[in-house]
Amino acid sequence: MFPQSVFPDSAEVDSQGQLILGGCKASDLAEEYGTPIYVLDEKTLGLAAAAS
Repeated sequence: MFPQSVFPDSAEVDSQGQLILGGCKASDLAEEYGTPIYVLDEKTLGLAAAAS
């Protein structure tokens, strides 16, 4: 559907097909904070900072 490069390094899909970002279900984040929502991933930011 989307290329892997658009997702943060911590992104995964659980056994129920739920998108998990940084250990949090994307659907839970959307329910709690509304949509649209921008999610920054600590792992991805750290890796990008270390690479620069």
